[in-house]
Amino acid sequence: VVFEAPAPPARDEALRVVPARNVFITNSLLNDVARYGTAARAQGQLGRGDLYGKTGTTNDAVDAWFAGFQAGPAGGLVAVVWLGHDEPQSLGSRESGGGLALPVWIAYMAQALKGVAVAPPPEPPEGVSRLNDDWVYSQWADGSFVAGVGLDEAVQPAEAASAAGPALPSAAPLPARSAPPASSPAPAAATAPAPPAPPAPSPASGVHRP
Repeated sequence: VVFEAPAPPARDEALRVVPARNVFITNSLLNDVARYGTAARAQGQLGRGDLYGKTGTTNDAVDAWFAGFQAGPAGGLVAVVWLGHDEPQSLGSRESGGGLALPVWIAYMAQALKGVAVAPPPEPPEGVSRLNDDWVYSQWADGSFVAGVGLDEAVQPAEAASAAGPALPSAAPLPARSAPPASSPAPAAATAPAPPAPPAPSPASGVHRP
């Protein structure tokens, strides 16, 4: 045991830093992971509904994680499992947090939670409502919220395209614009004719003596 926390003191709501409904909905999401998400084996093998967690796999499967906890009235138990190399390298192209780290976490929790009663589901705080199988803020229970960001379409583009119906026909390409005609050379400037030369003077008709 590396660290064992003392029993928590009585809670003082005046010291709360996160709204109760935020904590409740976040825990609900983490519980869903252990119920039927990437860590569904946790509840399936341990047979407990009070487990919460999240798998994690870094790029190229260099690290495999599972961080989870059992929520009990006395504080519960938290455990985090990491698998990787001292010098970063891939664990294998098909490895993941759910495939490597989760089994270690389950094996540890199976021993650590022996004799620990299963905690009942937490009571929903004020300000949350049930919508289908999800918890949402009450002011958005009428459906006026963003239920997704299109990740399913990004992961399954073929199925998304099929659900969207036939694609619109592509517009015909515009004809290529022809180059403007070359400009004609400017006409040469006309040269004005030279003025005629003055007539030569006629010879004198008489001789003038001094």
